Amino acid sequence: MKKHRIRAVATQGSFNSWDWVTRYMLLYGDRVDSWTPFYQQGHNATFFGNVNESAVVRHDLHYHFTARYIRIVPLAWNPRGKIGLRLGLYGCPYKSDVLYFDGDDAISYRFPRGASRSLWDVFAFSFKTEEKDGLLLHAEGAQGDYVTLELKGAHLLLHMSLGSSPIQPRPGHTTVSAGGVLNDQHWHYVRVDRYGRHTNFTLDGYVQRFILNGDFERLNLDNEVSRAEGVVWLRGALAGWGTALLSTKVRPCFLVPPENH
Repeated sequence: MKKHRIRAVATQGSFNSWDWVTRYMLLYGDRVDSWTPFYQQGHNATFFGNVNESAVVRHDLHYHFTARYIRIVPLAWNPRGKIGLRLGLYGCPYKSDVLYFDGDDAISYRFPRGASRSLWDVFAFSFKTEEKDGLLLHAEGAQGDYVTLELKGAHLLLHMSLGSSPIQPRPGHTTVSAGGVLNDQHWHYVRVDRYGRHTNFTLDGYVQRFILNGDFERLNLDNEVSRAEGVVWLRGALAGWGTALLSTKVRPCFLVPPENH
């Protein structure tokens, strides 16, 4: 079974029957004995299903995920019938480069035009590991700016500073924590979007929005970014810093539509 990137799900009831599911949970994974629930606002998401056997109910997912297998857990169904379901998945074949780090390795990326001074940044990648602690990404500049993503006690920490003013010193350091039990050997998707001091920190679809401390809006970095130290699998991309690292290839398509009769 090939891996796919899923962006929407659609359901119907069983054809010409009283059988349909009214509420369900969505799980996904790369193995049939290990599942990850689809989250919304930090909790297992519940999807509303069908009210009859013929209408198609589609849900566009607020974050996309990659998986080989999909599992639907019915929570409620038509009381006059039984569980019946036709399922459609919207997505595309997924292909990416994956790196494995054994605890002593790291990979560095050099900006093609030297040091970076950016107003906006986007970087995103997926990781999985059994370790509670480890460095995922780090970059710093000569003026004291830096960005770091690391695991501490199986929680993901983002550290970032755009520097401080020597005239009106204000703390430039900001730390934000996300998630828990991230050493479960499942893929976890992390993304950081920054424009000036306004930042979105996303982990598995849950978004935290905050404003960075300090007085400045540009991130000044030297010409190198280090990725991953610790026992970890890593895949992803950087944007806004020059070019892509471990870039993923995704094509829009329609996969396994529900049957119409």
